[in-house]
Amino acid sequence: MVSRTTRPVLDARALNRATLARQLLLGRAGMAARDAVGHLVGLQAQNVKPPYFQLHARLAGFAPAELAGLMESRQVVRMVTLRSTLHTHTAHDARTLRPLVQPARDREVNQFRKGLVGVDPARLADHARAFVEDEPRTMGEIRAELFARWPDADPRSLAVAARCLLPLVQVTPRGVWGRSGQVRLTTVEHWLREADAPASRATHTAPDAPASPAAPGSPAAPGSPAAPGSPAAPGSPAAPGSPAAPGSPAAPGSPAEPGSPAEPGSPAAPAAPSVDDAVLRYLAAFGPASVKDMQVWAGLTRLKEAFERLRPRLAAFSDANGVELFDLPDAPRPDPDTPAPPRFLPEFDNLLLSHADRTRVIAPEVKGRTWTGNQAHRTLLVDGFVAGLWKPSTEGDAGADLGSGITVELFGAVPKATRDEIVAEAELLVTTMGGAPAGARGPVRFASIHG
Repeated sequence: MVSRTTRPVLDARALNRATLARQLLLGRAGMAARDAVGHLVGLQAQNVKPPYFQLHARLAGFAPAELAGLMESRQVVRMVTLRSTLHTHTAHDARTLRPLVQPARDREVNQFRKGLVGVDPARLADHARAFVEDEPRTMGEIRAELFARWPDADPRSLAVAARCLLPLVQVTPRGVWGRSGQVRLTTVEHWLREADAPASRATHTAPDAPASPAAPGSPAAPGSPAAPGSPAAPGSPAAPGSPAAPGSPAAPGSPAEPGSPAEPGSPAAPAAPSVDDAVLRYLAAFGPASVKDMQVWAGLTRLKEAFERLRPRLAAFSDANGVELFDLPDAPRPDPDTPAPPRFLPEFDNLLLSHADRTRVIAPEVKGRTWTGNQAHRTLLVDGFVAGLWKPSTEGDAGADLGSGITVELFGAVPKATRDEIVAEAELLVTTMGGAPAGARGPVRFASIHG
């Protein structure tokens, strides 16, 4: 264990490259979408389309139909978990992470206690469960049903209590690319119990894409001279992103082990992961990080005890301000000069929401420019840091039309070579996510997104 007084210091750029490596943003990974959703411990899904754009930025050969198919086969679902916000999770994580973050949902119910006088929470939960498992219901229908049963209570408080006390998922077609549907809810147990055994996971590999979260130039980079038994050695039990990586979605015995008895269609629900398991998975996807960073990501408090229990198994660092950071010893921490290609991220990307100190991706001089009021903007990464905003050139009531091109607003001047890279990445975005043939796609326009 590293002495607390002699911890290595990681500056913002070193933290940036380490986090981008875990987030699959230093090079598109040749990873199946389902595996990526598990590795990232879910995708922020406040809106329907952002999960698709998050995977486009991270995976080689990704097409929206891949995630849409996982939604329709119930291998991934949309539900409220981390930070009490909507996320797209694997079926396994939907069943196991939700109990872990229940304390945050209990706090939310407590805020509405004045409207629930005389209501037994257990009876409310049982009644609501039977109602939504009979068939998926809208929140309006749930509110009306509960108000009919408890007419002296506040209707909104009743609906909030049901939403917080039960693990509710948004059923398809909501969340499926190219389809629309009203938000209808049922319990995660009921939705997955009805699912057939999952189809074999699709795999796709790109010749030039890393097959793991390892960053180019990091100790685990494909093609690097990894010593046998080192963290990057193929087949090494600790190789980040390998089937045995601690905290990775494929780690045997980990909370998100694909192929475990926890898959949809299994007769027994998996046990909820321990807080310690969650810490390891968070660090695998977002580390190095402080205790406060993880608390912000999860929407939980009092996690210091878990980090202290795990201290003998973790590497310790300091940031430039002396804050203690923890990490998995064998996780990739690339050279700070490792190239980071431009990437277009959707609104609410977890890269920007999962640390208390976000200077590893948002420089102080651009802080506040990624939001207008409560509205998050789509962002552009250049050299690994937020360097601009973007939007579809045409955006109406039906949503974004990428086929007409996109508008990119840069926060500062960039070299011509970088600008060319941005244009190339934008053209890939429009072609893949807008469905426009290469010869018919709209232009990449550099201008204010507010104009």
